[in-house]
Amino acid sequence: MANSSVVLICIQNPDFINITVTHVYQNFIQFGTIEKILIFERNKPIWKALVQFDSVRSALNALQLNNTIMHGLSILVYESNRKGLDFQARNQYARYYTAQQVQGIVHSTELPKTDLINKWLPHSQMLPPQTGMPPIPTQFAEALNFDKADGSSDYDSQEEATEDKQEELSNQFVKCMGDNLTQLFQFSPGQRISTSQQLPNSIQVEKQIFQSEVLPQKKLITKVLYANWFDPKQTSMTMIYNIFSTFGNIQKMIFFKTKCNVLIEYSTEVSVKFLLTNFNEGNPTLFGQKLKVYPSNYEFIFFRNCEEGQLPKNTEEEEFYLGNEASFRYKDNNFKYLVSPSQQIMLTNLKKEFCEEGIIYQTFSKFGQIEKIKIFCEEKNKNKCLIKYQELDSAIQAMAIMHNYEYNKRKIQIFFSKNKT
Repeated sequence: MANSSVVLICIQNPDFINITVTHVYQNFIQFGTIEKILIFERNKPIWKALVQFDSVRSALNALQLNNTIMHGLSILVYESNRKGLDFQARNQYARYYTAQQVQGIVHSTELPKTDLINKWLPHSQMLPPQTGMPPIPTQFAEALNFDKADGSSDYDSQEEATEDKQEELSNQFVKCMGDNLTQLFQFSPGQRISTSQQLPNSIQVEKQIFQSEVLPQKKLITKVLYANWFDPKQTSMTMIYNIFSTFGNIQKMIFFKTKCNVLIEYSTEVSVKFLLTNFNEGNPTLFGQKLKVYPSNYEFIFFRNCEEGQLPKNTEEEEFYLGNEASFRYKDNNFKYLVSPSQQIMLTNLKKEFCEEGIIYQTFSKFGQIEKIKIFCEEKNKNKCLIKYQELDSAIQAMAIMHNYEYNKRKIQIFFSKNKT
């Protein structure tokens, strides 16, 4: 046993749903006071986060959610070897929590009290939306000396109720709710649920079926991809197109030279999903600069100050690209060469006179050390060649510079290939 107050959460997220720290908090606060949350993998099919509780017991309680379903997504929870979490305060995918415990109910500065109370009530008794003081159920009215169950009291008028009185009533209400919940869950004040057997049957079932509003329906994936880092002194728009067009048909691009990044709009979301799943894992580089791809919030690219179908003028800060069916690599979006970046590239559309190992080596060895060359001469002049480099950067450079290179009136097509030479 790790004897740690930190747990690792892994969620199968193939559609890249935007899971935030708030969603994690809302579903794990029931097991104990949460001190910190850190999301460290969000743009991959397996979403991952670390949650630090106030105690080891709380972390063990959270393991009850292992192998459960959250809004149709499979969730796994593991013990962590970490003793604590450290991260920068400005990290937008992490959060510190300041919390205090009152009669078994945890209140946090990060969430409204109503949400916290709702998390501890059976779902059939969720409190209605409120403005000001909430309506008090009949069973609590007598304990709080209220005359009516609809919230009427000596302080029913907003003009008569001061902030101090409202705070006093709120504290009374919370205390009463805490006492009632303590009786509901059958554990003493201040003691948390330690085993799944202590939960009522209805809660046991509902812990595996999360409410639909916990996760947003909107997917992160659109047809637009954000990629960086590209050194504008060494990298051109054509090079970027040559690399990323191998993953699908590109309709529009904007190269922000001062920011060293690019927006790419594909003809279909399939290309974006493939890149988000596979591109970053290989740690690809170009001219020694590490490349990264991310999902974009844009649904499409819109060229400003330009009519539809027209290409804006390039500037020193921005460069633009507008594709069409004639420029597409793939016909009918048939992505038969959809392969992750690798050290091996495939040359197609080769003239027979180009299919000599000496010519190929002399042409492509300037990008890096070549391990192996294999040539395939086929009928109808559909000749191919596989080149395996020692470094991934060399293969990406060769594709960036040599794709569409014209040899004897025929343009060479270059794709990434699986390392099976």
